[in-house]
Amino acid sequence: MFKHFKKSDYTKMPWKNGLGMTTELAVKGHDQAREDSPFLWRVSIAGVKKDGPFSNFPNIERHLMLLDGNGITLDGGGHGVGILFERLQVYSFSGDIDISGRLSKGPISDLNLMVDRRFVSADMTGFNVIHPEKIMLKSDIHFLHLIDGSAPVVIDVDGQLTMLESGDSLEISEERALSTIMQVEDSIEPPAVAFISLDFK
Repeated sequence: MFKHFKKSDYTKMPWKNGLGMTTELAVKGHDQAREDSPFLWRVSIAGVKKDGPFSNFPNIERHLMLLDGNGITLDGGGHGVGILFERLQVYSFSGDIDISGRLSKGPISDLNLMVDRRFVSADMTGFNVIHPEKIMLKSDIHFLHLIDGSAPVVIDVDGQLTMLESGDSLEISEERALSTIMQVEDSIEPPAVAFISLDFK
């Protein structure tokens, strides 16, 4: 099953702590509403313009990927410190702990994957499409996001072709197959893709 998201499909909303805005790309809720968890998984993009605390999300595991900017330090106190200084770099941390972000020379944007760790496990990586990239689809759900500003790519899943343009996303479920991601046209900068794998426990 394939679900193609365009920029017009995304939803803008304030952060949980009210200190910024996020753009929700996709979300999967629980079958029935729960007071202890807002969703099974969610993918969003946020802009961080100043230092400050991150929202607290009990039971949620968070994976943050740097999309643009000079970087951010994520200070979890006694739980450790993470740094995101390279584009497509990922840092994972628990949403239960208090995290404070310190920017390095200006604002950033990041891709934020959140999953309820009791029900879902996840992995997120990023790569540039220089040559055709072959990826084996073996998880329950895969989510691909073509990072804004990237040239178009085509995704071939067992002969089914989908073209993603800058900022588009593709959710693939119930597919176990070899996929290939290719550039559509030559570009000065290679297209950048975020690739997410989700498995239900």
